[in-house]
Amino acid sequence: PLCCGCAGSPQLSDLDISESQSSSSSMKASNSLSGVNNKLDAHNGTLEEDAYKIDVNLLPETVCMLVVLCGCHVATKITGPLPHIVLIVADDLGWNDVSFHGSDQILTPNIDALAYHGVILNSHYSQPLCTPSRSALLTGKYPIHNGMQHNVILESEPWGLPLSEKILPQHLKRLGYITHAVGKWHLGFFKEEYTPTFRGFWSHYGFWNGYQDYYSHNVQASEPLFLYLAHLAPHAGNYDAPFQAPADTIRGLHHLEDLDRRLYAAMVCKLDESVGRVVEALRKSNMLDNSIIVFLSDNGAPTVGIHANKGSNYPLKGVKTTPWEGGIRTVAAVWSPALNRSSRVSNQLMHITDWLPTLYSAVGGDVSELGDIDGMDMWEAISKDNASPRQELLVNIDDYEALRLGEYKYIS
Repeated sequence: PLCCGCAGSPQLSDLDISESQSSSSSMKASNSLSGVNNKLDAHNGTLEEDAYKIDVNLLPETVCMLVVLCGCHVATKITGPLPHIVLIVADDLGWNDVSFHGSDQILTPNIDALAYHGVILNSHYSQPLCTPSRSALLTGKYPIHNGMQHNVILESEPWGLPLSEKILPQHLKRLGYITHAVGKWHLGFFKEEYTPTFRGFWSHYGFWNGYQDYYSHNVQASEPLFLYLAHLAPHAGNYDAPFQAPADTIRGLHHLEDLDRRLYAAMVCKLDESVGRVVEALRKSNMLDNSIIVFLSDNGAPTVGIHANKGSNYPLKGVKTTPWEGGIRTVAAVWSPALNRSSRVSNQLMHITDWLPTLYSAVGGDVSELGDIDGMDMWEAISKDNASPRQELLVNIDDYEALRLGEYKYIS
């Protein structure tokens, strides 16, 4: 596997909470995204030539099938046929667990390639927990405004994202998208009306609850594709075996002495490989040149406590479930040929609620159709490096309060 073995990248250091920088080692393999080989210069957000390429493999077959089934409009500008949208969500991934943030323990060449050739979103914020983050992502609203702010949905609990909320796939269907979901849902399943295929997705291949065991879980169209790929990884599995990965991947990480950290790193490696397989499937289906690919984590790593996963949020303070930076400032990047200014690091403030209006705007939708939401359209800021329209973001205001305003953050 490409991401296994020792790496020579420097340790991330001298990073403050508001202006973290990125660095990475160079690595070799084949690159589907560009013929140019690059390495990020962390200090000025530019790229230097280097031996950086990626290989792409190990996507679950179902995702490959969905990509192949969904047409192949080819264009390099948003003004042409509607672009395909692939939204990839990692689960409990730590800030320092991708090599484009400087990890010298876990190499993520496929995710790095998207980041280096796209825009690294260095000030991207999510929510501190799985369910609140996913509700914010798909509704464009702060969880305090859709009733999902307090906790995650457990298997036996009869609640979910209110049916009055319209979510991203429903909006995209109005623009002609065929919508598919793969992986984790975690927004309600006590009645079928709360499940993905009743909430705007044409199909769902995955699981409704918050986590599961990694192994025992128990016609060509012309429409543009929206694929929501919500991974379980690297969330801990069941209590009896929280860290699960193939033996050959684990063996390739022998440089990590802590066995649990080694197992976690193998889980991240497989996550990275699946991203590569998605990119390769898009390329083979002639869809890549007209796609927007987003990669983000729902929250930071839970380094301690329930479902602790041996992730690292260094150098950020805090963990999952907390309002500190380590809990809510998350790994995120976007890649697309439609980006006017790419191969850079963005420090524009952004919240997970912004993806609904941003993607809707990017494909030509009128954001006024989205109703009263908290998310802001960031497409011009991301694609052209314009100033961010967001100057503040709300984490929560009831059982605890957390707000970022400009360069300051209030927590009570």
